[in-house]
Amino acid sequence: LGIGLYPMEATIDDDPNSTQWKYSVPNEYPPSQKAGLPHEVWRPEIDEKTGLPMKDEKGEYIVTKTGGLKGTIVDVIKATENQNVLMVHIVSAIEPIGAVPHASGKGSEGYVFASMDTVALDLLCYRSSCKNVPVREARKVQKENNLPSDFLQKVPVPEVDGPDIVTGEGYDAPITRSNLLAYAESRGLGQQRYYVVGWDAVEEAPLVSIEGHLGRLDGPRFTEVITPQLLHQGRVMLWGRQATTLNYFKANDRLTGSSYLKELLDALDENGDGVLSYEETGKKGYEQMFETWLGVGSHMRITDAHGSLRAGFLLSARSLRFSDKQWNAEGHDFCRESRWASAAATALGMSYAPTEQKDAVFPTMTWGRGKWPSVQHVLSTSVGNTIYGSSASRGEGPVSLYSIYGCAFQYADKTLNGAGYTGAAGDREVIGTYTEAVSNGAPLLDFVLYVPKGYGAPEGTGLPNVEETEDPAKILKAHFDQSNEVW
Repeated sequence: LGIGLYPMEATIDDDPNSTQWKYSVPNEYPPSQKAGLPHEVWRPEIDEKTGLPMKDEKGEYIVTKTGGLKGTIVDVIKATENQNVLMVHIVSAIEPIGAVPHASGKGSEGYVFASMDTVALDLLCYRSSCKNVPVREARKVQKENNLPSDFLQKVPVPEVDGPDIVTGEGYDAPITRSNLLAYAESRGLGQQRYYVVGWDAVEEAPLVSIEGHLGRLDGPRFTEVITPQLLHQGRVMLWGRQATTLNYFKANDRLTGSSYLKELLDALDENGDGVLSYEETGKKGYEQMFETWLGVGSHMRITDAHGSLRAGFLLSARSLRFSDKQWNAEGHDFCRESRWASAAATALGMSYAPTEQKDAVFPTMTWGRGKWPSVQHVLSTSVGNTIYGSSASRGEGPVSLYSIYGCAFQYADKTLNGAGYTGAAGDREVIGTYTEAVSNGAPLLDFVLYVPKGYGAPEGTGLPNVEETEDPAKILKAHFDQSNEVW
């Protein structure tokens, strides 16, 4: 949406003193990128020399309150409406719900929805994809637990069981934590009341809705259409799968003596109600920086012959480096809470492992077969996975060509060694070939990857060109050509 939009200035309709779209970036950044538009409520001031968020004399990030992503979305649609453009809003849901087994023996298809009212359409889609509990059960749970909605998900809820964190079961209502559609309605984009008229071509039955719940008519009988899969995305799991995530941190704190839950709520929960709305993403500017990095990466891929390698390296390395104040000379940690959210998504996946394994940080704990690893284990392991690739960090396979190390290796070989090792594109074993050649006396490629203490080359790999350091100015950076080029 924002790729072709240039930085501009505008005010939020309900706050004329607040600047919604105002942005400047270092000269190396492309002038048109969606990072020029607010992606979070608290927008950071960016240092044009370093490209990093600025701090005040107290060490706090300098931020300006904006309309956030909801303001950006609504402003763009309102601007289009104001040009007298007739809009029909269409959502093709073939991919998201294509595997839902709601068709009885006739195969499954997703739906295509259309409406002149974007608010109603989005609400229908949100409710349909974030509901896996039948309405009769949902209303009973809603009444028993005093929940604000009957559009519920049955979700895994981690809980302590002896020395382990195990998967329990609970309910969540992620739709209640978003006020985007209420805000859009208040801006005149549409209304949240709707009804469905349509046709299910697989079941050969009319599509209808009752009090917002999607279903079809099987004769005189209403049959709900439910998305049984628990859909989630790692970057937003903290907000979208909150019952799962917060209970995971709570259980981990109880077992290991950590304080992740308190630190997380202290950093993000602005009104202190113990619930994180989709707009409570902190005041450090992570989302804005992430979108900026994506924009810079896109520019590199287009303008630089080896831009894909550099962009991949920088996105991964920066996400790690700026999550820990000890890992960068500027003392930033604006990626810290985002890494915790990703850790919860990773831990959920690990709980589905078919076999149990010992936790690397707390050996009394095990994970797999419904048990969860410690947060500390996940965070530590994810560093190694990002630097070398998950298989290599576990000692089970080759170093990934698209890990931090792999990108640096490829760049050094292609630019300083005539692609002597990477000439055969797609060879997954090429780093192993290089490692073996060096062990037999071949010269080292001219690069060094500096990693934090404790994250040197995985055991058994004999991986060259890796150096552990405690120098925050070097950590997770790569030096090429006798340090004449630094990533």
